[in-house]
Amino acid sequence: MNTMDSTLEEIEEGLYIMRDIALKAMNDATLSPNDFTILNLEFQTGIQSAMSKALNAQYNNINLFNNNEFLSTSAVKKKVQYGPFSTDTTNLVYSTSTGVNYYTSLRRTLYVGPAYVIPYNVSTAADAATALDKVDSAISNTSLLRGGLGIFGKVFDVTLDDLYAQEVNIAAAYSSVVDADMAAEVANFASAQVLADAASAMLAQANTVPARLTSLLAQSS
Repeated sequence: MNTMDSTLEEIEEGLYIMRDIALKAMNDATLSPNDFTILNLEFQTGIQSAMSKALNAQYNNINLFNNNEFLSTSAVKKKVQYGPFSTDTTNLVYSTSTGVNYYTSLRRTLYVGPAYVIPYNVSTAADAATALDKVDSAISNTSLLRGGLGIFGKVFDVTLDDLYAQEVNIAAAYSSVVDADMAAEVANFASAQVLADAASAMLAQANTVPARLTSLLAQSS
């Protein structure tokens, strides 16, 4: 979850930079052809960076965004264990406005053409206006995905808090039981010690009786 969200955050930050570039490129009254070239180069770099992050984001060798198993429509879904019982599982799914995985959705948003191989550009003010709309769509879709992941994250956080509380309560209960057992053992030991001391005293007193009898017999004779 954290890996997915941190990657999306980086992509979203890049998209906002691209949006600023597109806005600047719409001011054709103050820009020279060289300015448009520089702005478009920055814009294309932003597209490549966003697509690379979406394509290569992985966790334990599992593709996070170029993976249809995370879609709600997938027949095979990735499960997440969020609690201590076998029933505490949920499917990790995310939604995009286009109904495809995030990488594909981003590509279809930022590229044009039948195979989505031509990136949008800001070479002219008109191109920049079109590109701005596409970037806004990509930002909206990215925010939608982050919001969905945030809901999953909240569920996990609450579950972890509950598990921690249970651990504390179990530890406290165990400590109480151990303390009670120790108190009982101490009481039993004290009682046994008293009985043992009493028995020793009685035995010592009994051992003096023959000696006294012998002394009395000797005196009488």
